Amino acid sequence: MSGVSGQVAFLAGGTATARCLAAAGAAVAIADMDPAVAERTASAVNNTGGHAIVLHMDLTQDAQIAVAIGATVQAFGRLDILFNAAGGTPEGYDPVTEVALEVFERGIQLDLRGAFL
Repeated sequence: MSGVSGQVAFLAGGTATARCLAAAGAAVAIADMDPAVAERTASAVNNTGGHAIVLHMDLTQDAQIAVAIGATVQAFGRLDILFNAAGGTPEGYDPVTEVALEVFERGIQLDLRGAFL
C-alpha cells in the first residue's frame, strides 16, 4: 500500500484493511456497527504508533454516515481515502426459497444502498 503515508482513510468495516493502511502510514477512521471490533483494531493501530479513531455507524442510516464522515474530517482535518468493506449476510439468512422479504431488503440496504451512500 505505497503512497498512503500521511493520508486520511475512512473505512466502513474493513478492520484488516485499516491495519494495512495504518502500517503504511495513513491515519484511519474505522466506522462499524460493532464498536468493540473496531476498538480492538484502533487500539492495535494506536499502540504501534499509528493514528486511529472509532466511529459507530450503521451503513443503512444516511444520517449516521454523514455524522461519521464529518467526525473523520473534524478529527483529521480532511479525507483522502474512502474504503467500503461493510456488508454481509443479515441475521435470519436461509436458503433463497425461504428468506423473508424483510431479511432480503436489509441485505440490499446494507450491501448495495450503503455502498452507494
